[in-house]
Amino acid sequence: MSASHGQTCTITGLSNTFDFNTSIKRIKLASDLDSSIITVNVKSKMTKQTLQTICFGTEYPLGKSSFVGCSNIRSYTTGINKNAEVVDNDFGDLIVADFNFDNKEDFAVKREEGGNGGPLYNYYIQSSNSTFSLDKYLSETMTFFPKYFNKRKKTLTILVHANAYQLCKTLYKFDTLTNKWTEIGRSFIGGKK
Repeated sequence: MSASHGQTCTITGLSNTFDFNTSIKRIKLASDLDSSIITVNVKSKMTKQTLQTICFGTEYPLGKSSFVGCSNIRSYTTGINKNAEVVDNDFGDLIVADFNFDNKEDFAVKREEGGNGGPLYNYYIQSSNSTFSLDKYLSETMTFFPKYFNKRKKTLTILVHANAYQLCKTLYKFDTLTNKWTEIGRSFIGGKK
């Protein structure tokens, strides 16, 4: 096993409250696969102090298009790259949005390349004390990035290739009373069934 360092980015425009430093270390394994360690430092925009460090490893190799350059980012809060073209369901390496509809900035970080459905993401939700915790449901069940946010209905909708002819549309709803997500619908769009 050998390690090689990857890119480091300082990202200042995605959030009204936070700046982010991201780094990736690619690890070459003896099995001819590689893995990566992704680190996100969340900093106060006002004090420039690091508030939290989030670090995780990838299970499968990240492709050559992930975490290359610092511009594959998006913000639904400040609008940076909000309307940028989405290719192969890749919404970016780091995305700021309000995923649980509480008017606080949350963020998602790409954790795997995924298959033909696109990359898989870890979702970090902001708490009342301005720290972030992994949302296991979104990270382990929804996994893909949502194409549509519906703040009024508190739903996220993903569209993912189901087969050569169809997309699978899945709706997830957040219950503000229980603070839990549930899948509320799944359908297939287009082509033959």
